[in-house]
Amino acid sequence: MKKYLFILAIILAMQNANAGVFDGTQGDGTEGDPYRIYNITDLKEVADSMPNIYNKYIDLHFKLMADITTPVDFSIRRFGPGYSTYNHVFDGNGYKITLFNNLGVFNTIENGSVINLSVDGEVFGSNIEGGGIAALSNNGTIENCNNYATITGNYAVGGIVGRNNGRVVNCFNFAKIVCQATYAGGIAGMNTNYIGYCANIGNVTNTGGYAGGITGKFSMGTTVNVEYCINVGSIVSSNLAAGGIVGWNNIDMPTIVANCINYGLVSGNTFSAGIIGIRSKPVYTDVPPVVNCINTGVILEGKNGTSAILCNAQSAFSELINCYYDKQMCIYGAASQYGSTSVGVDIPGQATGRLTRNMVGRKLASLLGDTDWTYVEGATLIESLYPQLKVFSESNDERRTDASKVGATPIFLYDGIDD
Repeated sequence: MKKYLFILAIILAMQNANAGVFDGTQGDGTEGDPYRIYNITDLKEVADSMPNIYNKYIDLHFKLMADITTPVDFSIRRFGPGYSTYNHVFDGNGYKITLFNNLGVFNTIENGSVINLSVDGEVFGSNIEGGGIAALSNNGTIENCNNYATITGNYAVGGIVGRNNGRVVNCFNFAKIVCQATYAGGIAGMNTNYIGYCANIGNVTNTGGYAGGITGKFSMGTTVNVEYCINVGSIVSSNLAAGGIVGWNNIDMPTIVANCINYGLVSGNTFSAGIIGIRSKPVYTDVPPVVNCINTGVILEGKNGTSAILCNAQSAFSELINCYYDKQMCIYGAASQYGSTSVGVDIPGQATGRLTRNMVGRKLASLLGDTDWTYVEGATLIESLYPQLKVFSESNDERRTDASKVGATPIFLYDGIDD
């Protein structure tokens, strides 16, 4: 009898030790042996295991082992502990979670990482943030994730995250993003930190505020904040500004948009531009915020300003470096001046328009270099492509290389000029 009581005591002790922590049947929650998630029951246990923001728990690592469809209104309130340095990892393992809820897979990502996850279905942000991976905010890292879910909301709405305060790297949005109020972006509704190596393929529409191919609003920051990103989708704001990469660059600290390409149509009601729809007058003048960027998309006229690259540049236009646009696709100049001209003008040596045939193949190779860019020179002119970023053109993911090639395929219009 004593032997059985002793065994029972051990079992009860083990159960109490695991109270509040995901009790999956496989894995021990470590980085080398993460808890495995096979179904919605397991996923609900993950949701229940997340600690309160004021507590500190041991590292928890999870790995998705199958595609999962969630019930209506399901979401994980928080991933990763707040106010701690513990590293939680949720590895999607290449699988997909299908949503039918009002936010996203996670409401908030704290000091944790979500990687290799795809999302499908529908996300409704209501009057708060909405995003496929994280809705309210990302304060950690989202990497190598894809969104296929239609995202609809009224505040900060993004394909990957509603409001990004952390890092978003190597993520794609393939779906439609719709907002009725403030900020809409293909990757993030709002961004205050870092987005890199991301692409938007879906159409972004905002009937009430700002729209951007990568982020609707971009503010604060410290160094290079949006880099190596492309937009292929149509970006439309029927009320305020729209930009192929950034809708509104609200400068509070030095920010930079570098090595980005807009291939899509951009239409802003007030301001409309290929890279940054509108830039608030900067406090900092020693940081060039738009570097090595290209626009090959059609830009429709905004009532207050229209440019191929940037609206509301400083009077000296010092913030555009080595930028180019196809002047047969966009009839407006590179940048419009803050408080002055409403229609963009070129800036010799800094931001200029070129004919299509002088943008394709290796025509920009001497200006952009070969480190970050791929050039496709066809046997004939019409077989040549616009420059592509190597992070997309040389990817092992066919969806990414296909998106890059589609965006880089030019439309040749007769220019009437002999070589």
